[in-house]
Amino acid sequence: MGETVDGDQATVKTRIVTKQGNEVPVDYRLSREKDGWRVYDVIIEGVSLRRSRQADAGQGLLGARRESRPPRLSRAPSLTRSGAPS
Repeated sequence: MGETVDGDQATVKTRIVTKQGNEVPVDYRLSREKDGWRVYDVIIEGVSLRRSRQADAGQGLLGARRESRPPRLSRAPSLTRSGAPS
């Protein structure tokens, strides 16, 4: 285990030992802020929690059912010469 620092970014590598004696690698990604270091990602067995959450959030929007989306306008409102809707 150990840590690496590259400017304002750091990684702390750890291992958690389960009751069964298995070692699980857990890395913490940190960013230096004005008041100290802040964890912005946790990587467990090579899987980034940050990327997983971003993918889940995107899937929720893309996977929305058609009925739950707002209806489309059949045509755009026409405008008069003054720019006001007719």
